[in-house]
Amino acid sequence: MKSKFIYMIFFLGISLTLFTASKNGRAGAANWGNTGAPGDEVFQGAARVCQSCHNSSAIQITQSFDMVDGQGNSIVDNQYTPGATYTVTITNNVTTGNADKYGFQILCLNAAEGMNGPEVSNWTAVSSNVQVATASNTGRTYAEQPSPSDANEFQMTWVAPDVGSGEVTFYYVGVGVNDNNMTSGDGGSTNTITLSEGSPSALRDLTLDVEMQSFPNPVEETLNVKVGTAESGKYQLRLVDVLGKILSNEFVNLIEGDNQMELRMGHLTTGTYTVQLLKDGKYTSQQILKK
Repeated sequence: MKSKFIYMIFFLGISLTLFTASKNGRAGAANWGNTGAPGDEVFQGAARVCQSCHNSSAIQITQSFDMVDGQGNSIVDNQYTPGATYTVTITNNVTTGNADKYGFQILCLNAAEGMNGPEVSNWTAVSSNVQVATASNTGRTYAEQPSPSDANEFQMTWVAPDVGSGEVTFYYVGVGVNDNNMTSGDGGSTNTITLSEGSPSALRDLTLDVEMQSFPNPVEETLNVKVGTAESGKYQLRLVDVLGKILSNEFVNLIEGDNQMELRMGHLTTGTYTVQLLKDGKYTSQQILKK
């Protein structure tokens, strides 16, 4: 009787440890990648994924994967443009039951599905419910939730590999949980998508043909961004910190000729930041010192 009680306490302790690590991001809290990709954690002879623990039928989820370029255009024929920056959106969709919180993890390998290869982890968090974390047990960098998320949508940017890299495969997993501090009653999802490299005719110069000046530099309160362009249209203006986190992200309509915008920086800590201007997958940037 005593041995059964000890076993039960041990089992509950292990379950709580796994849940706690998962809720705070497996890479950030437990130093593991659990995407099901070759080279990630293996448990009892099989790849460990969210469903290894969160496998109740009470909550069932599916995940959607959306990728758009700098102009908001979706990828065509599952092809990426080498060196281009894309916005990736993962959405956890509940099909059965009700979830109170959500989580996810994603990894990209430069290889066909099921094959090991170098990671392509040029991730930058866009939404506040995403963090980029490196797991010491795999040596890989993942995008995942930093804490249980109220929102079921996770957004980040990803930079495609260089010309000649070939296929890339995204491994992504997710959970919908009842937030009872245990894994019981939760549901998970495991998915992959493989993209091929776009043809050389699709390749282009990724430098945005504009003249951008940011002043004053260093700045204390308000940064003025002056842009001279020969092409009017919708541009994306971003402010990024040294860790690659996007602090502000807005679309601005610029006219042919000179344009001037403002970025409020008085609330930011002293340090180096980067102003980015993007359009049609091309970009230009400038470093700014905040006093």
